[in-house]
Amino acid sequence: ADTSGTQERIYSISEGVTWYMSPAIAYDNLYFGAESTFYAIDLTRFHNQDPNPFRWRYDAPPGEASPFVGSPAVANGYVYAAMDDIGEIDGAFYGFHAFTGERIFYYIGNNGIGSAQVAPVVAEGYVIFASYDDNERLEQGVYCFKKKTSTRRGGKQVFAP
Repeated sequence: ADTSGTQERIYSISEGVTWYMSPAIAYDNLYFGAESTFYAIDLTRFHNQDPNPFRWRYDAPPGEASPFVGSPAVANGYVYAAMDDIGEIDGAFYGFHAFTGERIFYYIGNNGIGSAQVAPVVAEGYVIFASYDDNERLEQGVYCFKKKTSTRRGGKQVFAP
């Protein structure tokens, strides 16, 4: 903590974004979503006042753009985050490779998942998150995905329902 009474902001995102979550820190990165973009900021670059501290960013493509909500969960080299149901889709759940930003998991259900505004939980090979929907769609509720080996991803472990 700065005890001199002078604190200096060393970086800010000037894109006029709104945050709906607390960030997560892991692997010397800061992970957070703002609007329909998810960011990974390298804390070493950030600390050294690098003008480009981003390790990676994911911009949701057209048709998927809703605000990221709820705090992300980071575990086993992956970051998990959810989108709200107030944009172009009715909620979605994402998994990203923590170091590259590659989208490795995407789930929207049959008609969106509603609003998943709570942090997911990752433990013992499972990722669990909850959502609700004001329109009372069948897709609201608690979701649980188990890590499985994917033949489409060259034998990588990915989560699937």
